[in-house]
Amino acid sequence: MSNKSSNKNKMGGLVASAEVQLHSVETVKLWNPSKKSKAPGVGLFFKRASVLEYAARRDDPYADFALLEIERAMNDAFAVCQQAQQALPARLSSRVQYHEALSRAPVTKTISLKSRFGWRLVALLEQFDIAMVQMSDAYFKAQLTRPEFEAHRQACIQALRKVISDSVVLQHSGVTRQDMAANNAKAQAVQAKLGAIPFEVLEGVERAEFAPDIRG
Repeated sequence: MSNKSSNKNKMGGLVASAEVQLHSVETVKLWNPSKKSKAPGVGLFFKRASVLEYAARRDDPYADFALLEIERAMNDAFAVCQQAQQALPARLSSRVQYHEALSRAPVTKTISLKSRFGWRLVALLEQFDIAMVQMSDAYFKAQLTRPEFEAHRQACIQALRKVISDSVVLQHSGVTRQDMAANNAKAQAVQAKLGAIPFEVLEGVERAEFAPDIRG
């Protein structure tokens, strides 16, 4: 079979797109930090997640470690947002019909992602956005005090910021597990620069739930 015929049967990777509506000021600021802010935004997370997944797919143990740490931070952030929602007072009334609070003019973002961690962040941002709106609504209706509102709000924001900042701080290495096993010059240079990683990660025993398959 000719190379031309073979290329016709070669499939590319999946690319998925979506529109995301942001209803809280806090979510918009996380997505697009102000120019004065040094905090990285959501767009940078998407780029970093793609780079780390690409490296992990090629058996980079440091990329695997980065994804594992990011996933742990994500799981923590999901839990923090859920705790904030569970702390909201129950609205049990036979006289008042409560409706979902939404922005009159939400900010719509169109995204196209190849990264599983990118889509995981989208799910986290959705929960964060809902939690922020629900807390703001409860505060507005005098069902949360200011200290209660601010405590839950700041906890959620800090949890999300950690997820995004971890994607920038944690690095891939350019070495493979084979390099590390051989302890060659490249592996030694990486360990001197980035430090050691847990043995379970180095051996590929412990990986993130949403880590890509290793292709070598």
